[in-house]
Amino acid sequence: MKEYDIMVVGPVSLDHNIDYLGNERKEVGGAVVASGFAAAGSGAKTAIFCKSNAADADVKERFAGVNADLYWAASKATCSIRNQYFTADKEKRACTSMGVCDPFRFEELPQVKTKVYHFAGLVYGDFDGALLTEAAKHGKVGLDVQCMLRHVEPDKSMAFHDWAEKKELLPLTGYVHGGCSPVGMKKLFPTVFHQTAAELPRIIVSAGKIGYQVELAPHDLAALVRAKFADIIVE
Repeated sequence: MKEYDIMVVGPVSLDHNIDYLGNERKEVGGAVVASGFAAAGSGAKTAIFCKSNAADADVKERFAGVNADLYWAASKATCSIRNQYFTADKEKRACTSMGVCDPFRFEELPQVKTKVYHFAGLVYGDFDGALLTEAAKHGKVGLDVQCMLRHVEPDKSMAFHDWAEKKELLPLTGYVHGGCSPVGMKKLFPTVFHQTAAELPRIIVSAGKIGYQVELAPHDLAALVRAKFADIIVE
């Protein structure tokens, strides 16, 4: 039986992207594509399992050059999303579902061993609790949570809703919940404190681990995390 560091699981998506000028591009993508290439590029021994309708997209061509083993299963429909962008920076868009992939089931996954299952879905219904629960018995579980929040509405528009089963299923992922701490970030992102913080003699912030806090002078904290002070409140 083959063994992997990670298996990336999810539907291929046929995207219809329309920019703010009305130019349209059809692209084969989806979270499974981005995550699959990223996992393989990291040097991890990677398997990719995706589903689509063979008539809609050439999966082998889309994954050409990826340093991973590719597995595929047929779906009655291919996930397809129409993205209408309204600004040049693509920050505002309207999404319309043009097709939804068949749900994934644990028994249809490749019969291999993997340390991590990364579920890279796109819409609610791609994965269910039974799949995540069974996967957690065989390896660690990672989840692109957008697919638990983004729903296809009756009119085919797409909207975000709370994840109804999150209390039950989120613990399966090993996700460590907590606030955003300026201390202990793996990547030092730009950090800004409101200018009034600089006037305080001491400040208390998260120390980067749940249950731990640190108290220090604001300017010492700013020096530690390379932060700046600014007027960042808009009334």
